[in-house]
Amino acid sequence: GIAHEFRNPLAAISGAAQVLENDFEPGTPSKSLMNIIVRECDRLEGTISEFLQFSKPATPEKSWISLRGIVEEARDLLQQKKDWGEQFHVQTKIPENLDCWGDARQIKQIFLNLMENARNAMEQTGGVITVSAEEINEDEQEKTLLHITDTGPGIAQKHRERIFEPFFTTRENGTGLGLAIVRQLVESHGGGIWLEENQQQSGTTFSFTLPLP
Repeated sequence: GIAHEFRNPLAAISGAAQVLENDFEPGTPSKSLMNIIVRECDRLEGTISEFLQFSKPATPEKSWISLRGIVEEARDLLQQKKDWGEQFHVQTKIPENLDCWGDARQIKQIFLNLMENARNAMEQTGGVITVSAEEINEDEQEKTLLHITDTGPGIAQKHRERIFEPFFTTRENGTGLGLAIVRQLVESHGGGIWLEENQQQSGTTFSFTLPLP
């Protein structure tokens, strides 16, 4: 309820700031201050959206989904963002006819969060995000196994056990909800997610499973 109450005045502040922003010349102190207001309103809106999603998750409405299609949709959405420059690349290693069983909107959210997380890890250097998938049989259950790998610096050993905790973050402006939401969505599908062990201390691979019917 509190999160919803924040949304209306925040939208009013953001809308007013965007209108006022046009009254100032580029490069002036007032223009810069209005830019900060708009930017921080957007960040708060993102935080509120994540909190609402985490606090009241929707029940998955499952159907057959084209994995390549959903990954490409997530990639295209991310590449439209200002902070997604040419130094970040996504490569897909998924058979064209490979489908998974799940809620299309929620599966896309999983990819968006994990790929955004990978981009943040490579923020200083740029790099490649690789998404791959295959079908496996585990404990007499057929599943889709997915991997998302980046070429960033990796995750420090001291943080590895806490990365899925709600509100745990190592980023200055992070909410600590991105990976918590991912785990929540994967588990609501009956799957599991984990961070692969990496002996080379560079790059990160998240793997998760989605059961098939």
